[in-house]
Amino acid sequence: MAQPALPALKKLGHDDYGVAIICPLEVEVSAVRYMLNEEHARLPNKEGDSNRYICGRMSGHNVVIGFLPEGSQGATLRLLVGIGGGVPSVQNDVRLGDVVVSMPSGGHGGVVQYDLGKETPTGFERKGFLEPPPTSWRTCVVDMKSAHRTKANQISTFLDDMIRKYPGLDEYRRLTTAKDVLFLPTNKHASGETTCQKCDHSQVVERPPRARDTPTIFYGLIASGNRIAQDAGGALCFEMEAAGLMNDFRCVVIRGISDYADSHKNDDWHAYSAAVAAGCAKELLTYMNSVVGSNSTSRNVHWTITRVTNPYFTGRADIVTEITEVVQNALQDDTGMDQCRIVVTGMGGQGKSEICLHVADRVRSSFWGVFWVDVDKVALAESGFRAIGSRLNLPAPSIDDVRQSLANIKHRWLLILDNADARDVDYQQYFPTGCTGVIVLTSRNSKCHQYATRKSITLDGLLPHDASNLFLQAAQIPRSQHEACKQDADFVATSLLKGHPLALIQAGAYVSRGHCSIAAYPSVFHRQRKRLLSFRPEQAQSRYGDVYATFEASADVLQSSHKEAASDALQLLPVLAMLASTPLPLSLFEVVWEVMWHVSQLLPLLEADGGAWDSFRLVEAVRLLEVYSLVVVNGAGDTMSVSMHALTHAWAKDRQEPKLQRQSWLRTGCVIAVTTEGWLSARRSFWQERQTQLRPHLQALVSVGTSVMFDNELQLMIVRILLRCGWILNLLQIDTELFTLMRQLFIWLNLDDLTVTEKWLPLYGLYGDYLNQCTKSKAAVTVLEQVVTIREQTLAENHPDQLESQHALAIAYKDNGQVEKAMKLL
Repeated sequence: MAQPALPALKKLGHDDYGVAIICPLEVEVSAVRYMLNEEHARLPNKEGDSNRYICGRMSGHNVVIGFLPEGSQGATLRLLVGIGGGVPSVQNDVRLGDVVVSMPSGGHGGVVQYDLGKETPTGFERKGFLEPPPTSWRTCVVDMKSAHRTKANQISTFLDDMIRKYPGLDEYRRLTTAKDVLFLPTNKHASGETTCQKCDHSQVVERPPRARDTPTIFYGLIASGNRIAQDAGGALCFEMEAAGLMNDFRCVVIRGISDYADSHKNDDWHAYSAAVAAGCAKELLTYMNSVVGSNSTSRNVHWTITRVTNPYFTGRADIVTEITEVVQNALQDDTGMDQCRIVVTGMGGQGKSEICLHVADRVRSSFWGVFWVDVDKVALAESGFRAIGSRLNLPAPSIDDVRQSLANIKHRWLLILDNADARDVDYQQYFPTGCTGVIVLTSRNSKCHQYATRKSITLDGLLPHDASNLFLQAAQIPRSQHEACKQDADFVATSLLKGHPLALIQAGAYVSRGHCSIAAYPSVFHRQRKRLLSFRPEQAQSRYGDVYATFEASADVLQSSHKEAASDALQLLPVLAMLASTPLPLSLFEVVWEVMWHVSQLLPLLEADGGAWDSFRLVEAVRLLEVYSLVVVNGAGDTMSVSMHALTHAWAKDRQEPKLQRQSWLRTGCVIAVTTEGWLSARRSFWQERQTQLRPHLQALVSVGTSVMFDNELQLMIVRILLRCGWILNLLQIDTELFTLMRQLFIWLNLDDLTVTEKWLPLYGLYGDYLNQCTKSKAAVTVLEQVVTIREQTLAENHPDQLESQHALAIAYKDNGQVEKAMKLL
């Protein structure tokens, strides 16, 4: 069978590539190649150029990767990327796996040729200098350096994404810090040895471990040449290629530190160090204006974003890059066909705003103006647009004034509208017209996807690897210990917290403060869930502070609404919280309605209309909860079901005080109990046919805990509810929960399980059936004989309850070897 054809690579022309990345070694070329956002078809070489090139796109730029510079002279921007030898000092704690970026210093252009000069009695004296990088590069380097004062660099994120995309690139993974050994400058490598195993390890420099095993970027001089250096002269690293290129090939040099500039040997770090250099180059490109096909020639003038990025942000690099690509492509689109609008939706705490912050940082230099407006409330929106208007020198600006001004401006602008969550607000009222701008909108409301013209993204939980890494990072566990903690961390991150970013950061903060270990976190979570999910880290807090606060913000929107659907949604939410978080078929509520016409006393949204079942209010309430990402809806019509994210489900229960929890449990219990009214065959079939879906909900209801279930003032009602739940458990043969329920009831009612009382006869009848099912025939006979005797005294001979208990007793007799007694009853 013929193999399917691979998708054709995009093919551009020579003039479409504005950035050249030069890497002398294959391991360096490959690191850059596999960090491309997309690879393009190769181009034919120009006359006289025998080199080979790899073309592609990285951080919004078309780039060409080559071993040598001959064919890259047409590229406007150039980078020299690879590995080098580090020069640690008291001032600069350079370590293996760090990165050095060339920057002018002390009268030098960023790269100094240390073998250009002459020997003097006081040592080697350098003469002359190498050309500094172009101003555009120096500006970008300064921007990136400044940004990293308040946020972490993205190198590890880019590297993790590369390895996840290409699992075969294991050699590019970070090594343990145990392999990073620095000897004293006076110590020489053991002669004739290829490794340092026989070197004098008493001469190793003791250095404190870093809090995080992520690359640090250093900025300053890089020494380049072919002779052995006796004096670093203030350089941060040594390398051998730049000196021969810089005067004719002005560029920025980026070096990953693969060894130290001494006599000792260490080749283990080559691949990882090449990768971190490539990652640094990729991040640096996000600070550079697109140099091909862009209509924007203005530098960034207006920047109204005051929030800083969260240093724990991780696992969303692909999405950030994807949105950045869409934005950069919009800058190159001069067709004027439509405005570029991007919409990002998801439940609270998934990182919507954080993604936008990172995108804005990356594309800042491409836009004349970058504006951020919180549209959570009208007053906030008005304030945000007034701030923009003030920057544009508009007198007493209204929202419409600012929109009109942006529509008429010829410069490129980016407008981020954050927290567009309200269901009944048309957010188009905040959109300036025209095609010179780009709009990014974030919302919990999935209906906002309709505003997207270029890209629409729905955020889910982080992938398991990213979730575990985020949790360990927030817990401040050194990377060298990650493998030892992996199993416990994976369970917390994926099974317990479902990859929810804000919850993971909170959990990590709780561990880092010494409240518990990673291994102990699950048991603490089950005991103190509300405390843990409300625990706020002291630093790097999100807008809402904790997970529960993000969900409460959605509830506040519903509570502020005066519409019937909002009220119905708030009444339905606590009912769903008392059941399981798994899909619940909405057909259950139709069965409830069929049984009890006065069911509106339980849930007003189930009220009758003309004597016929009408699901309109129920569906509207469910859809409204879905809009605010509080539930997930699957299917439609008769097959529609509703489920909840585990954390949303926990919040919906924990937000209720004990008294309200009991009320919610009673209402939910009544909903389940009335489905057994008359216990007709049709209702038995309903539970049997849907038992896979319904079983977890029944188990959740009867396992909620005695403090919630039991109330002496409502004893009779509670027993009736639990008795009917017991019937269903017995029907579905869920024996463990049924036994637990029976024991709890006997203890609460102060009953002897083998001494039947007339008041609780139905309870003992159910218990006898359970004993029969569990083949505990002797105990079943003891209980059922008493049940039959009492019913013979109180019921007619042909009463259904009497006949049912006699039949159950006959089975118990038969199983207990008392066949003659069984025959008499049958």
